[in-house]
Amino acid sequence: MAKKINNLGRSGEQIAARFLESKGLKVLERNWRYGRLEIDLILKDGPQIVFLEVKTACLANRNLVFGYFKRRQIERIKKAALVYVRRHGFCLEHCRFDLLAVVVDAARGTGVVRHFADVI
Repeated sequence: MAKKINNLGRSGEQIAARFLESKGLKVLERNWRYGRLEIDLILKDGPQIVFLEVKTACLANRNLVFGYFKRRQIERIKKAALVYVRRHGFCLEHCRFDLLAVVVDAARGTGVVRHFADVI
């Protein structure tokens, strides 16, 4: 079961990266980790650094992906982003936090994408 979830998550992250690259964003990091903290994608959008959390669900469970973030998840993303910013010398004023939801149709290898910019 864990392997299936990991594959689903990876598929969603690949779809998210391709979608955002088609919008002109540049992927800087994928699955960036610091200890137990992780950021799914870190991108550059013009002068902004974008910290992106990707939520992925399969077509049969598409309503599950549009749920909310728990406060603890938000705090972990913020902590990870702060470490990244400090290590790379970026300014927090030029950063934003996005959410991207992907509903994957595994049989077709496609997905529906909803991007929510500057949500945290």
